[in-house]
Amino acid sequence: MCKVAAGIHTRSKASRDHKVVSLESSLVTVFCQEHKERFLLFDEDCRHLVCRECIKLDHKGHNCSSLTEAASKCRPKVRELVTEVDARSEEIKNADAQLKQASLDIKIAYEEQSTQIHRLFTEIHAAITAKEETLKNELEEQYNNKTATLTELQDRLRRFQERMESSFESVLSSIQSGNAEHLLAWTTIESTIRDIENQPTLLKPEVNFEPKLIFDRTKLQELLDALKDEVSVIEDFTACAENTFASGVGLRLAFLGAESSFAIFAYDAQKRQRSLGSDLFMVELKDEFCNKQANGVIEEEGDGKYSVTYTIPEDAETGYYMLNVCLRGAHIQGSPFIVNVSRSFMEGLGRILTQGRPKII
Repeated sequence: MCKVAAGIHTRSKASRDHKVVSLESSLVTVFCQEHKERFLLFDEDCRHLVCRECIKLDHKGHNCSSLTEAASKCRPKVRELVTEVDARSEEIKNADAQLKQASLDIKIAYEEQSTQIHRLFTEIHAAITAKEETLKNELEEQYNNKTATLTELQDRLRRFQERMESSFESVLSSIQSGNAEHLLAWTTIESTIRDIENQPTLLKPEVNFEPKLIFDRTKLQELLDALKDEVSVIEDFTACAENTFASGVGLRLAFLGAESSFAIFAYDAQKRQRSLGSDLFMVELKDEFCNKQANGVIEEEGDGKYSVTYTIPEDAETGYYMLNVCLRGAHIQGSPFIVNVSRSFMEGLGRILTQGRPKII
C-alpha cells in the first residue's frame, strides 16, 4: 500500500488491528519460492529477483544489482509507463466517445430513412387512393347520366302508351255509337291515329352503357417497376475500408519539422465514391520502435475526399516510419504505408540507394 492507503487502513474499523510496516523493514521480506530464501539482488540480464541459491545455480556471472539500486532505476521507467497508460486511457476515452457518437449517428440515420420510407409510401398510397376516387366519381357520373336518360325514355314511352290506349277506346266508342256521332268524331279520330302512327314507338331505345377503364400501360409499368425490389431498395452507402484508398507524396516521403500531406478517397462496399462525409478515419505515424511520432489532421473536402496533413517533430530520428491509415479501426488499401523520413531529399534518396525500401512484415 501507499502511505495514504496505509493511513486509511489503520483507521478502518475492519482493519484497525492490522499491523502495517514498511517494505524496507526487516520484518517484511520477499522470499524465493523455489529456495525459500530472501531475495537479495535483481538480475539485470534476466530481469528477475534472485536469492543466494539462484545466483549460484542459474544466474552465475549475470549482471546483478541491489534491490534498492534496481528499484531506483525502475521507478522512472514505471512512471513513464504510467504516463503512457494515462495517455492511452485518454485515447480510449476519446475512442469510446467517438463510438457513442457513431452509434447515435447510426440511430439518427436509421430514423431519418424510416421516416422517408413512411413519407414516400404515404404519398404513394394517397395518390393511388385519390386516383381511385376520381375514377369512381367519373364512372358514377356517367352511370347517373345514362340512368336519367333511360328514366326519361321510360316516361315518354308510358305517355305514348296511355295516348294509344285512349285513342283506341275512342275509336271503339265511335264505332258502337250512332251514325251521326260516328261521322262527327271521324275527323278527330283520324287525325289522332295519324299522329300516333307518326310518333316513334321507342321499342328499341338507343341508349348504351359500356364503361371501360383506359390507362397508360407504360406509366403504370414504370410505377410498378419502381416498387419492385430491384428498384426500390435500402442500400448502405457507408465507406468501406477495403475499397477506400489514399494518394499523395506524404504516404512515401516526409521531412522532419515540415508538414507532409496526402488525400483519402472514400468508397462504399459497392465501390461507389461517397457523396457524404463524416467518416471515422484515424491516421498516425510510428517510428521503428512503434513510438507514435505524429497524428494526422483530417479535413473533409466533400464527395468522399479527405485531405490529411501531419508534421514529424524536428528532433525526431530519421529512418523508415510506419503510417497507419484506418477507417473505423480497419486499414484502408495499402495501409500501413512505409514513409522515408529524412532531413532533406538527398538524405532520403541516399537511404533508399544504400538500404533499399523495407517491406512490411
